[in-house]
Amino acid sequence: MRIGPAGNVGIGTSTLGIFPGASRYLTLAATEFYTADMAALELQGASLSSSVPVVRIDFSSVGANGTPSNIARIHVERGATTAQGDMVFLTNNGTALKETMRIDKNGNVGIGTSTPGSKLDVAGSVAATDVDITKTTNATALDIQHSGLLTNPLVNIETSSGPPFGTNLLQIKAGSAIAADAQFVECLSGTDVKFRVNGDGDVTADRQFTGGGADFAEMVEVAEGHASVEPGDVMVISTTKDRALEKCTEANSTLIFGIYSTKPGFLGSERSRNAPNAGNGTAKIFDEQDMKETYNEVPVAVVGIVPCKVSAENGPVKPGDLLVTSATPGHAMKAPANPKVGTIVGKALGSLASGTGMIKVFVTVH
Repeated sequence: MRIGPAGNVGIGTSTLGIFPGASRYLTLAATEFYTADMAALELQGASLSSSVPVVRIDFSSVGANGTPSNIARIHVERGATTAQGDMVFLTNNGTALKETMRIDKNGNVGIGTSTPGSKLDVAGSVAATDVDITKTTNATALDIQHSGLLTNPLVNIETSSGPPFGTNLLQIKAGSAIAADAQFVECLSGTDVKFRVNGDGDVTADRQFTGGGADFAEMVEVAEGHASVEPGDVMVISTTKDRALEKCTEANSTLIFGIYSTKPGFLGSERSRNAPNAGNGTAKIFDEQDMKETYNEVPVAVVGIVPCKVSAENGPVKPGDLLVTSATPGHAMKAPANPKVGTIVGKALGSLASGTGMIKVFVTVH
């Protein structure tokens, strides 16, 4: 051992204080290669009961008056036996020393809690720039629990800018061999399942679906292109192209199909909604505008309430009137006294005294 003039102490070395200008510095140097049975520093203590500190290291700061203040501490608490123990880290918040982190006898780390129940147990908020959770066993990989009154989102996913094409803000992905009835998402009230999304895309819910509109619409191709029609147009089946529509141009047509929807509450389509040729599991979901531009398809209401172009060419329209196609392109009109079967587009929910205009219509094609 050597003690230098600056108060530095060296044990097993003649180099006192590895930092330039260091004073009152303790250096412990191993003189042999490390083995499992050798320790450079060992602290021993004794305790007859559990949860009591056995040994501790204090970190203090001396003020101008020469009085030391305890600013941090590390101590080891004995467990149920002398072979068990927790390592506890304490810091001073300006008032007193307080436990801030603990590593228990099972290797669990607790931050803000003295009873960690998992490998990392944090009581409080966590900020991270990147989190990667890998799980190989059949157990919960991420468990988020809350007790008491919840006044803020339990999970908040937010970005300062929209994700670019081909990326997702949230993605749930499983292997290609996933069973059709495997559950991607499940929402429960107690033990009662209220909402579920299965691996094959099936969605089930106990209650209603509420969308932004009041109709059910189908995406259907427009024979002359989507630019030839607009929302509110009365649509009939095209006679020049299979599975295609066009706006009406004659009165009392039996080819009636529906009304070009302004804002569908539910939108159906035979096509996949994934962007073509993406094929990487992160494809953009085609919206209504994409379907128009790529396939010339528009949403046509087949049931529900939608705005509709009407004409008073067969007399004023009032609520409750049956409507049929008119000779004014894209417009409906008041039905004649005995309309043909298959010509009714729906019932008027508004009034039009003369000319043309837009009213709400309950679509009931028959």
